[in-house]
Amino acid sequence: MKYFCLLFLTLLSLHSLQAEEHWPEIHISLQQTFIKSEKNDFVIPDSSEGSFEFAEVDINASKYFLDDRIYIGAQVVSLDFGQEGNFKTRLDWAYGRYSVNEKLNISAGKVRPSSGLHSRDRHIDASRVPLLPNQAYYPEYIRSFGSGITGIQLGGYFDLSRYGGLTYDIIYGSMDISEENYAVTNLRQQLSSPTSMFDVNSLVIDLRWSSPNSTYLLGSTLSHVRGDISYANPLIDDPKAFDNTTNVLGYYCKYQKRKHTLTIEYSFAPQKWASSEQLRSFGFPDYLVNEARESAYIQHEYQWNETWAHYMSYSIARKDKDDYHSQEKQRKGFALGIRHDVNDFWIIKLEQHFFRGTYEVIGDGNDNSWSMFLARTSFSW
Repeated sequence: MKYFCLLFLTLLSLHSLQAEEHWPEIHISLQQTFIKSEKNDFVIPDSSEGSFEFAEVDINASKYFLDDRIYIGAQVVSLDFGQEGNFKTRLDWAYGRYSVNEKLNISAGKVRPSSGLHSRDRHIDASRVPLLPNQAYYPEYIRSFGSGITGIQLGGYFDLSRYGGLTYDIIYGSMDISEENYAVTNLRQQLSSPTSMFDVNSLVIDLRWSSPNSTYLLGSTLSHVRGDISYANPLIDDPKAFDNTTNVLGYYCKYQKRKHTLTIEYSFAPQKWASSEQLRSFGFPDYLVNEARESAYIQHEYQWNETWAHYMSYSIARKDKDDYHSQEKQRKGFALGIRHDVNDFWIIKLEQHFFRGTYEVIGDGNDNSWSMFLARTSFSW
């Protein structure tokens, strides 16, 4: 924590000098959230008791060189996420990008994922009306489970003139698995193995089209994930290893006109991991065992004026798209939220969720019908 404070003060000092052309651009954001769920724990452990242990501090610095052809940027994050994080500082992303031209740019480092509409900017509270990205499509534990992909990225934009524009991103590399994540911690405890190893590689291909006036946006994402999980059981000294490969397909569309924004996203895994049943027999928790997960949501936002906006959404998440006829295998949700921009730096959000089903709740689901309330204040400059 002391290193984070030192970095915070150093960057804050540099921020005052960024008017000088040679200084990088500095951004700092602070988020504090209160969460209270009824009957079931969700998003963070012990949320049913009401908790303020849901906070985030982000600091990033970036700089363009050579007429904006070279970009270098990095962000550190400090999370408090229930039982994990406790404001330990880690690198969120850091990469360099060289733009050959508009159609091709090459990045290397720890890059931000580009799947769906919000993976790249989910940490930026000011970038959306909802307090949380939709939990059917963007489970919050993913934010702490793995925040980036260390590898290479190719991207670019093709101007289609009166037919709009086409943007593509191709990313390949290894996913950062946080040892603080409660899913990983729970897995180690269930396996009674301090020597567990996680190696997850991912190939992400994202393609999106936008209309000339940006009224319409259509896109699709293919994620090819290979996970190698190995451990040694100290009781029987018998190393186990699992090599699992799966694909996740996602489709999304967005319509924006005047004060209205309509968003639809859908994703599914066409097949289970080859060793799903074997993994479960060794105690792997359900959220680490791919069961052909399926999720979708539809969301409407309305911008009342420059400072007030609200949204409503309906979502569904299923553990297995072919087998979901029980409360623990699916979760349907309806959400209402409001956003108020107090000024250019300060945002307040309130959000209420109503659920049916207990899929992905933490621990044993206690009730099929339940709700959750969240309140957040965030600052950015």
